[in-house]
Amino acid sequence: MRSKAARAVMVFLALLPGPALAGLPSPGRLVQVIVVVWDGAQRNHVQEMLDSHALPNLEAMIGNGGLWRADMVIHTTACEVGDGDGYTTMTCPAMAALVTGYGYPLNHCYSNGRCGTLADGTSIFERMKTFDPDIRTGMITSHSLTCWPSPVLDAAAEALDVQYHDLDVSGNSTTIRGLQFVDAYRRDPFLLVLHYGGPDFQGHSRGENSEQYDTILMVNDGGLGRIRARLADLGMARSTILLVTADHGFEEGAKNHVGCLDDDRNLWIASSRAAAIGNLAAPAWQTSMAPTIFDLFGMSKDVLPPFGAESLVLWEN
Repeated sequence: MRSKAARAVMVFLALLPGPALAGLPSPGRLVQVIVVVWDGAQRNHVQEMLDSHALPNLEAMIGNGGLWRADMVIHTTACEVGDGDGYTTMTCPAMAALVTGYGYPLNHCYSNGRCGTLADGTSIFERMKTFDPDIRTGMITSHSLTCWPSPVLDAAAEALDVQYHDLDVSGNSTTIRGLQFVDAYRRDPFLLVLHYGGPDFQGHSRGENSEQYDTILMVNDGGLGRIRARLADLGMARSTILLVTADHGFEEGAKNHVGCLDDDRNLWIASSRAAAIGNLAAPAWQTSMAPTIFDLFGMSKDVLPPFGAESLVLWEN
């Protein structure tokens, strides 16, 4: 068993020689990453709410050394097998792509109704544990479908230190359990994914342009504020990188997102550190998330099967 001090060197961006990361934790510093997914948060809708200052915590994160990118997409034009990443604009395939870096068929999930378990060893959680067993991992979600989180994550279960899901539309339980994870592992390197299902629920129930859709996005923004406040209170703001994104969009004024329209495929991503997603030369695909996370932890992206997308991290030579 390595000591805390020894573990605190294993997963830092300290695999020298090599380039440094502009604006990110320096070599020898602890790396902690929280990925926040707002399920079904349409790009244009979130942008409009940011412009009207209705999402103050996301706005503050972006404005305080962070970055907003409105060019992320699900990399396909027809949502058909063989067309780009080749999966539909639904939660299960999108989350499978996010946690593997693979499109269909490599992610074993084409749609909510045609979805299986990830291949052994292909999730970011399993690869993290192979890189360093002492990296703490968590997946906490308030969205439960017949395909998510099970069976998609079944093969990755042993690589997750914390896994929890419920149907709390408000996402409050996701935030609370996320805060508990941060408290428990504040001295450890970690990767935590927080998946909020409320926007998708309200979009299907009330519609993308409804008051309820606005309200749940503001509630989720409040959860982001609580997480940022806890990180600041614990002195973790410098060591922790927040990535906030959506799994899919929503059709304008509608109650669905399955037509593979621009509003379904168009995503967005925001980071608490501009350099974490600052490689503007790289196309921002949903499958870029895995190689980006690998870069943040100093992990090799030379994997099999190879990633099809590039990392969004901005390297400073």
